[in-house]
Amino acid sequence: MGNDASVRGKCMVAWTTVCRPTKLGGLGINDLKLQGFALQARWLWLQRTDHDRAWSQLPLHTAPEVKAFFRASTLMLLRDDCQALFWEDKWIDEECILDIAPLIQQKVHKPKRSCQTVKEA
Repeated sequence: MGNDASVRGKCMVAWTTVCRPTKLGGLGINDLKLQGFALQARWLWLQRTDHDRAWSQLPLHTAPEVKAFFRASTLMLLRDDCQALFWEDKWIDEECILDIAPLIQQKVHKPKRSCQTVKEA
């Protein structure tokens, strides 16, 4: 036991180094924050693609970074059974309406932006 009162059980760890693969000088430990983001992005994907899941119609509260990652990583193809969101999904030449006309966002109520599909518009 030392007299160093400045640490008190808190270890200073360079997580960026620790989370690197062992071949790159790290310990190969998974970054839990990134794992959480990946899991939340998967939930968003499954909510949009697998409507047989019991929770698929429930609102998912995810971090803003996850929503931004999901929007940047996906685009919707319009088909007969398409559930593309009219305002938020990329369905017009790989862009969403809010990217094409950002000022329109102020005129549309948030609940309508997050649930109105292309079929309903």
